[in-house]
Amino acid sequence: MRAWHVPFTRLRLESSTLRALRQVSLGNTFLPAYHPAMDVIHPQRVAWDTARVFVAATTADAYWWLSEMVGNHLGVTYQLKLAETRLRLLTEDASIAESGMWRVRLQDVIAERPELARVLIDLTRETAARLP
Repeated sequence: MRAWHVPFTRLRLESSTLRALRQVSLGNTFLPAYHPAMDVIHPQRVAWDTARVFVAATTADAYWWLSEMVGNHLGVTYQLKLAETRLRLLTEDASIAESGMWRVRLQDVIAERPELARVLIDLTRETAARLP
């Protein structure tokens, strides 16, 4: 078998895996849903997607659930930062700036504790599902 040859069954598996990837709608933004068959995690993508969902959730009913989950998984410091984000977004329109700040925070978290990347993927998916 040549190196470039891919068996037909493998192609069928890959196409079914691609079909299994759902898109979670968040306003005009589409986030790829987590799928257990995905082996590669891109920390920057995880941080960016999670940041956008966190910021969107701060002004929604999902905030209270998210705040508790952030406290459980990331710690009280990040729970307080989420509360600060909520207060800022309730008084001014700074969602782009807040998304950027959360992206940097979450990249630092993933760099320090890579095992939290999967937790953040699951948290992002669940939070996005709770958004209106």
